[in-house]
Amino acid sequence: MFEVEARGELTVSLDQIIKRFRKLNAKFLGKTRRFSLIYLRNKSADKNDPIDLRIRVTNGKSEIVLKYGKWGAFDNREEVAVPIDTKDFSDAVEMLKLLGLSHGIINVNDRCKFRYKGIEFVFVDNGIATYFEAERLIKRRSKIEKERNYITRICNELGMKPFNDDEFYSLIDKINGAADRQFDLNNERFEDIKNKFKQYFYASKERKRSKSKNH
Repeated sequence: MFEVEARGELTVSLDQIIKRFRKLNAKFLGKTRRFSLIYLRNKSADKNDPIDLRIRVTNGKSEIVLKYGKWGAFDNREEVAVPIDTKDFSDAVEMLKLLGLSHGIINVNDRCKFRYKGIEFVFVDNGIATYFEAERLIKRRSKIEKERNYITRICNELGMKPFNDDEFYSLIDKINGAADRQFDLNNERFEDIKNKFKQYFYASKERKRSKSKNH
């Protein structure tokens, strides 16, 4: 699968965005809380490195994710996600460490997702910045350019301006530069990191109730 995705700055609050998309009769896909370890193969994020490996937990469900390809404000990367049991999260982190992956960025965020005109819009607040992601998953590389144009058109109709690459890299530098968002497992224990963000490793009671109602 290929993920065709645009990102851009949010200039209004998340509450205002949610109200607006509900007025548009966009389909509400739910709220999520996500904790990720994003591994760096170099000392800092390298926009020329096509390999983006991360391990994450979203609403209590975990997976190892590899995104491959050029990344930027508007990218189209191949993505493979392998689910793991959340109780095995620490063991998976240790396995990756033994493979030489020991440092990178901690990303924690609250996300609100809608589907509008076939596009998944995700509104993200990670405590440092708020931004949107607009994405579609496709099976064929030949359709990437067509999907990019479609996403851009719908964003423009909504008055939501995607970042250019310089703006996006500036945002990434801001997030990555936060002292409490960096990890190095050669100098700290993952269990200490996990304890600091333990609320992300369990589905909230509110989301559990919502899920049970849907069933």
